[in-house]
Amino acid sequence: MSTFHRSSGLRQRGFVASNWLLLIIVALIVAAWVYVGTQGSRDEENRDTTNNNEQLEQSLSVCNELVDAAPSEALEACSALAEEGSYRAQQKMAFLYSVEGDYQDWQAAFDYLALASRQRDESKLLSNILLFILGTEPQDQESGEQGIRELANVGYPMALAYLASIYQLELNSMPKQASPAWLMERAYETDNTIVSAYDMARIHSNGYGTRVNMKRAANILDDYAMTNFPTTTNNVAWFLATLDENPITDPTYPLQLAKKVVDDEEHAERYSYVDTLAAAYANNGEFAQALSLQQQAIDFLEADEQLTDTRKQELRSEFDERLALYQQQQRPVYFNLYQPQQAFYKKLKAAIENALLDRHEAATRMTAN
Repeated sequence: MSTFHRSSGLRQRGFVASNWLLLIIVALIVAAWVYVGTQGSRDEENRDTTNNNEQLEQSLSVCNELVDAAPSEALEACSALAEEGSYRAQQKMAFLYSVEGDYQDWQAAFDYLALASRQRDESKLLSNILLFILGTEPQDQESGEQGIRELANVGYPMALAYLASIYQLELNSMPKQASPAWLMERAYETDNTIVSAYDMARIHSNGYGTRVNMKRAANILDDYAMTNFPTTTNNVAWFLATLDENPITDPTYPLQLAKKVVDDEEHAERYSYVDTLAAAYANNGEFAQALSLQQQAIDFLEADEQLTDTRKQELRSEFDERLALYQQQQRPVYFNLYQPQQAFYKKLKAAIENALLDRHEAATRMTAN
């Protein structure tokens, strides 16, 4: 593999260094969710595992002190742990060398991430993405792309979605092995937090790489609405009720969903659910009912003692805006189903990266569990 040009390689491909921070972070994110150690069936084995984890936690505490790769005894100690095979230390070292500043070193970040990739598919994906984006030779990019494809082939959802973006944005150097729409379907079926039901509705209603299929879009949203009542039911109702144009369902469908939530006695006075029902009535042209329900939603909001004053004030401003719209017999619009295909995939790619960045705080502090 050729040596990377540190920041220049990023600039050449239109990236800034800070954006690559979030790509390194994904390996850290997953580590926060993974339990380290084996489950023993005997009490003695369980005690040994606990002791090992305690020792590991004490050792890794030196890594927690570090915020960048500035030379120090703590950095040397953390590096030694990484070389000895500690997955957490390998991740931490990759992160430290990705931090923008005087000690940023993408080659070192890649090297530590490559060590971690021997133990986790998540790190393997990151190392291949890093190679694909930052490699200065054609074989680097091809090698990285091949690694991403291999993970997609075994159904890893983030690799599936990333590969779809590569293909649609024509960043690939190897022949396409599948259509972006098919890859997105597989990613959605595996993990709908990577590719959402709303993404799939847009793909099928716009015909992104496939034929326009409104029935398929409607079925996806209907299935998703029923997956986690009342949360997903309310969310789908809100999406459809505040959509600029809705060729997927008729206006009564989001109203039915919103009613189903509020008709449940347990949720009848939840301000956010009543707010959705008001929007659904407005979407159906019933503004008098929308106005009455929006006022109820405001009353429930003001009565909620769990909200901070700041948050309550923010929400009250939003609720008042919708109340004013209903008084003028207008409906709120927050979503647009239609957008250029390339823009959709760029936005999706950015959304995945931003989601990783949002979670990194919980992953940079390492524990044995």
